[in-house]
Amino acid sequence: MLKPTLKPSDIIYISGPMTGISDSNYPLFNLVAKTLRDKGYRVWNPAEIPPPPLGTSESPWFYYMDRCLKAVTSTQAMLQLPGWEKSLGAGMEYKVAQDYTLPIIQFEDLAGFPICHCITAISL
Repeated sequence: MLKPTLKPSDIIYISGPMTGISDSNYPLFNLVAKTLRDKGYRVWNPAEIPPPPLGTSESPWFYYMDRCLKAVTSTQAMLQLPGWEKSLGAGMEYKVAQDYTLPIIQFEDLAGFPICHCITAISL
């Protein structure tokens, strides 16, 4: 796998499953985001999107996906969490990342990156 060269100014988008997972998988998203930030990287974490305004008629899933897909286009790399391939939303994010030729990093491959050696110790 090609190891992307990331600059500190680059933003890494975290992609992974949320729907149907306990606490929407926020604990893992937030732990990964914190770990990357502690290593000096900028992160776009979907778990940090504020909830939709009260009274909005838009489906919450579409509300979040609209913001996530737009965010992917403004980042320089994507980090995919385990199970992303079973997630409709993460699959859509992956397609956008491919279209924008973003480097895509698999969570399982982080041990080989200078980004963060300690993150692989996270218990899934």
